[in-house]
Amino acid sequence: PLEGYMVKVWEHYQSMRNATIFYVDGSKYKATIDNLYKNRNYKLRVQAWSLGGEGKYSSPEKEFRFGRISSHPPSLIDRCSLSHC
Repeated sequence: PLEGYMVKVWEHYQSMRNATIFYVDGSKYKATIDNLYKNRNYKLRVQAWSLGGEGKYSSPEKEFRFGRISSHPPSLIDRCSLSHC
């Protein structure tokens, strides 16, 4: 069974090696990424893991711009919910 997800987020001009890693429980279908800077572009990839090991990273990388009010509800100005990025 699925144990969890590893979400990697980094600024678009950086390498994935510079990513901040967020761990999400496998029973969750949504995660909130805090500490993003407004009006900056980010990339994101997700990897699942189970007792059998790690899966492949999501592909391609998802690129998004945090802080565009038109694409985010007002409650998400200070954080990014993966379901809205």
